Amino acid sequence: MHRKGWCVLPALVAAWVVMVSGCRPEPEGSVHILGRFEQSASDVTRVSVTLTAADQEPLTLELVKVTSEWSGALERTPADKAYTFTTEGFGADGTKRYAGKATDIYLPSGEAIQVAITLRPFVSQP
Repeated sequence: MHRKGWCVLPALVAAWVVMVSGCRPEPEGSVHILGRFEQSASDVTRVSVTLTAADQEPLTLELVKVTSEWSGALERTPADKAYTFTTEGFGADGTKRYAGKATDIYLPSGEAIQVAITLRPFVSQP
């Protein structure tokens, strides 16, 4: 004789553990990034953007050139946070030539936002 009720017990225990532990999926959103140059930037071969927020590891994305603009997207990005976007444009020799920044950009949960950043010539400070 086999009891069918015992087959449900492991599933109930697992559900209870999840409820008690407070495991909830982290809120997510997506970010579409557009990098534009203040002036002609034919010497740029690579553009990267780094997202930083409190209590989170930085996220870095290499943008892709489409006509005269550089773009990229980060899907499933932790949401309900304010981010700083730091963008850098590099020449073929790896030298940083352009930089741009956008601060306090809020990503709401379940939303897709677009961030446009203007890159200006980078002047290194002594």
